[in-house]
Parts: sequence; structure tokens; C-alpha cells
Amino acid sequence: MTSATVNTTILLLTAVAMVTSSPAPDVAAWFKFDRDLEDNAAAAAGAALRWNIIQNIRDYLCNIGSAACTGVKAYVLVHRLQKEDIKCADLPAPVELGVCGEVFQQLGSGFIGSTDEDIKNGLVNIGNMIMKDSFEDFNGIDVIRNAIINFICDSEGADICDIWKVYRKDAVDWEVGVKPANI
Repeated sequence: MTSATVNTTILLLTAVAMVTSSPAPDVAAWFKFDRDLEDNAAAAAGAALRWNIIQNIRDYLCNIGSAACTGVKAYVLVHRLQKEDIKCADLPAPVELGVCGEVFQQLGSGFIGSTDEDIKNGLVNIGNMIMKDSFEDFNGIDVIRNAIINFICDSEGADICDIWKVYRKDAVDWEVGVKPANI
């Protein structure tokens, strides 16, 4: 496996962890699923494990100068906006500090004044575009994602495992939507 394949596989793991069943139009449904997962006291530990892994992968990709770093940052920013209920839509230009500053650095100033939903959709679209550009193989990401889900299922009860099985199905559906047509 080449370093490009490894880097792409890591990006794919990260993006699948911030899965949308299809690009931007279904982002709101994903946000609800993601928040429900984190708000479920029984599933919260697995959700935290998942996001800790994603953030470590983001740091790794950025530290090695991978182009995939930008896509991972976009997904992590969406997660932070959602989890911390951060609203960037009503901020006056220029937005330079904090999470919203990072958001508009990713999106560009053209998004200032957009709705919070459009801002989140824009970030997800950035991540998805990078996924399409970086795509080589989903096999490595599938193995890693399945290992994480299997670990959670082995560690927790059947009810929690059922939640993660839904996540696995959504991840597979998302892959189909993101894969380039020639694969």
C-alpha cells in the first residue's frame, strides 16, 4: 500500500465517521442522527471514541501536510458547530476569531451572512469534494470502521450495537454517493 493510499484510507475513515447518506440535502438528518447518538447516554462513550479517533486522524493528516487535511477539518468543524450549538450565520464580517473564523477560512467570505444550515452544508460539500478527489479504495476504511463498530458492539450491549449497525448501513450508503462514477 502506497503512502497516498494510506493517506486516502485515513481520510476516508474520517469522512465516513461524519457520514451523510447523500451529499448536502440530507445533512440535517445526519446532524440529528449524530446528535441523538451523542445524547444517548448508553451510546455516548462510543460516539466520543469515534470523534477522538477522527480528531487524531485530522491532526496526523495536517502534521504530514496531506491535502486531505482540509476535508477532515471541514467535517470536524461541522461536528463542532452541531455539538456545541455554535451559530455563525449572524456574525458581522469580517469573522476572524474562534470556530466561526475557522469556518469562514474554510468556506470563504462568500458564506458570511448565509444560514447556519447552508454553512454546515458548505463544509460537508468541501469534505465530500475532497473525498471524490482523494478516492482510491474504500476497503481500508471499511475494515477500520467495522473494527471500531465491532469493538463497541463487543464492549457494550445489543441495544447499543443496533444503533451502530444503523451507522454502518448509513456509512455504506454514503460511500455509494461519494464514490466516483468510474469505480
